[in-house]
Formats: sequence, C-alpha cells, structure tokens
Amino acid sequence: MDELLLLEEIDEPDSLAAKLREVLPDEYLVLAELVVCGHDLDIAVVGPQGLFVLYERDWEGEIRPSARGKWQGQLPSQRTVQYPNPAESVQGANQALDAF
Repeated sequence: MDELLLLEEIDEPDSLAAKLREVLPDEYLVLAELVVCGHDLDIAVVGPQGLFVLYERDWEGEIRPSARGKWQGQLPSQRTVQYPNPAESVQGANQALDAF
C-alpha cells in the first residue's frame, strides 16, 4: 500500500514551492519534489478545490507548444531551441496519482 510521508519542507527561498507557501492561505498544503508510484512530481498543491500538480521547467525564451513532438523555444538571441514535450511524463504522473 502506498503511503504519503511528510517531511519538514526546506525550500530554497526563491523556489516556486516557497513562494506558494508564502502567498496561499493556510488551508492549502504545498508539497515539493514528490515521488508517487515511481513518478516524480515537482509540486503538488492540496486545497479545498482539490489537487493541483505543477511542473517546473528551467526553460527560457518564448515557448511554442506542440500537440506532438518537441516544443520550440525562441531565445532572446533569436536562436531556436527544442524542448521535450512534457505530455508523456504528465500522463504518467496523472496515472500514478489515480493509482495512489
């Protein structure tokens, strides 16, 4: 059976999780860097409206998503870069949450 273990959160002061804990009301629980059924989750927010999962990416530039294939990023230097499409990992994480 799966368990949820809560440890004392120690976040970098500028991290998204720390900022969310600072601005959200007390009825919200912000959990960072979770592993659920073998899938990594960046941030989970549990609140009165339900469960929200946020994925952090250290991508830069203007990102152009694509339904299939890699996503394109236009850097300030006008150089184009490719980023992996997150759909597959998100789908796996959603299935892991459903199983949990």
